[in-house]
Amino acid sequence: MKLPPTDKHWSPGEIDSVMLLVVVLNGLAGVSLAAAGATLRMTATATVAAVAMAGSAVWRWRGTPKSRLTVAAALASVTGLQLFSSGGEPVFQLAVYVGLGLLMAYRDWRPVALMSTLSAAPLIAYGWFVSPGHT
Repeated sequence: MKLPPTDKHWSPGEIDSVMLLVVVLNGLAGVSLAAAGATLRMTATATVAAVAMAGSAVWRWRGTPKSRLTVAAALASVTGLQLFSSGGEPVFQLAVYVGLGLLMAYRDWRPVALMSTLSAAPLIAYGWFVSPGHT
């Protein structure tokens, strides 16, 4: 993977390769967390699906909004898997914020908004259905 020179702005097509690597590394982190628990098979299957989705989007639509949004969805899913595999440990919640920060390299608000929505929706639903008055 060839990184662009630092004296010019990165194009979305150049960022796609780096973001695909971020998705792969986050997926591997989620699988390694799950290896200690009983969720290894589910986490590995979901990680492979997310990485395949992001990889095919980067390969087919490099530099387009479709690619950026698909990579953001894949990144949201693998960071969610990290949270699930860790049992919701607060230190692993940072992966969501780091992912959002890395998506800002696209200089496009849509991937950031999509990952924020996909990351927050399960937490809101959990809080709604398992609120203190409904346990």
